[in-house]
Amino acid sequence: MEKIREGFTRVTECLSVYNDFSMISPAVLKNACERGTRVHRYAELYANDEYFPDLDKSDEACGYLESFKAWFDAAVKRVVSLEIRLYSDVLKLTGAIDAVVVIHGSEEPVIVDYKTPAMESKSWALQTAAYKWLYNEQASTEILAKRRIALMLKKDGSKAKVCEYTNSGDLKTYMGALEAYRHFYG
Repeated sequence: MEKIREGFTRVTECLSVYNDFSMISPAVLKNACERGTRVHRYAELYANDEYFPDLDKSDEACGYLESFKAWFDAAVKRVVSLEIRLYSDVLKLTGAIDAVVVIHGSEEPVIVDYKTPAMESKSWALQTAAYKWLYNEQASTEILAKRRIALMLKKDGSKAKVCEYTNSGDLKTYMGALEAYRHFYG
């Protein structure tokens, strides 16, 4: 796991208290985490048009990658950045954004967070709101991100589901969760 600067809170850290995984065995969670890491890495390689070897078809990440590739090829006009970690000295907050891309038909950057769970989580809207805030705070361009999506990749390689979040109150809700987390956990 990447070492985070001292005194900074990860975007997802304060949301973790709202995600209950107690009904899922530790072995299943560990496998899901490892699979998610592989899927993210494969997606980054593909989006960068970098070489990577043919995947073993028994690797369950294959279907997720196929789902990603179909979405990427159809939707993405250009990549702005991939796998960037941003820090806000103002909020002492850090987050790793999977991708910032420009979608066909637009010139505005879109925050994209890759997801491999089968069901959407309410925390994703808040997570992407925080990522958007971090990105726009750090933006070295006048073109700020206005859109944010969680891209639900499918295990069977079928069409990815785009979950776009447009509620302007998501950032306020996120900030409340961050404040409460810091109150209770330091």
